[in-house]
Amino acid sequence: MQNTKQKETYRDVHINEKLTVEQRMRIMKLVEEYQHVFSDVPKLTHLTEHRIQLTSKEPIRERRISYRIIWLRLLIRKLMSC
Repeated sequence: MQNTKQKETYRDVHINEKLTVEQRMRIMKLVEEYQHVFSDVPKLTHLTEHRIQLTSKEPIRERRISYRIIWLRLLIRKLMSC
């Protein structure tokens, strides 16, 4: 089941303590400004796209196999090994 209730917020973002106080404050200000990005709940976006460069135009064809057949094969192997 997918996580749909937010458990963490931008306030839970850890900032390296080796940075100066000024640097940490600037980062925290940015994190707060873009708090909608810092969520542990998956979301959808339309802001990105990608292209997949194929090496061939030939479609890949695979034989479909049901999970029942896989399960039966595993069961048979297990029984034969006893």
